[in-house]
This record gives sequence, structure tokens and C-alpha cells, in this order.
Amino acid sequence: MVTVRDVRVLFWFLVISILTVPVPAQAELSSALDVASVPRGAAVSLDGEPVGRTPASLTGLTPGLHRLEISSRGYRTETRWIRLRAGRTEQVSVTL
Repeated sequence: MVTVRDVRVLFWFLVISILTVPVPAQAELSSALDVASVPRGAAVSLDGEPVGRTPASLTGLTPGLHRLEISSRGYRTETRWIRLRAGRTEQVSVTL
């Protein structure tokens, strides 16, 4: 027969088990992107926001689908859809 004491012990055991489960660090939940281009120094935009010039190393990005644009005066703009994965660094290299 199960007693009230048994239920209480089980309840607290479960609570403590849940509270002690390790949570992944933020770095494991975010993504990174390395962008290179020929010519060097091209402007890089991610989701319509300027983020730097090539070569660029972008960190702390949200995993998922993103629009990447690489442009340089006198060259055709390169637009790509990229999927960033949590805890991974994707690499993109383009020739404009």
C-alpha cells in the first residue's frame, strides 16, 4: 500500500532530479558563420542588416534559415539562403 509519505518522497525525488538536469550553455544554442569572398573587403549583410566586411566571423547567431548578402562596388551582389545549426560554424565562400 502506498502511503502519503511515499508520495511525498517520490515527489521531492522528481523535483530534485528535474532541477539538477544540466542546461546547455548559450554557446551550444547559438550558431556561427564564417564568410570569405573574392575580392576581399566585400560588405556582408545578414537578414538585411549590415554585419561587417569579408573575411567575417559572426558568432552568437540564431539557428535557422537566414538570408546572406555579399556585395562590393562594381560586382554583382551574391544572395544566398543559409541554414545555421545550433552549436555549429557554417562556412561560406563566394567569388563576386
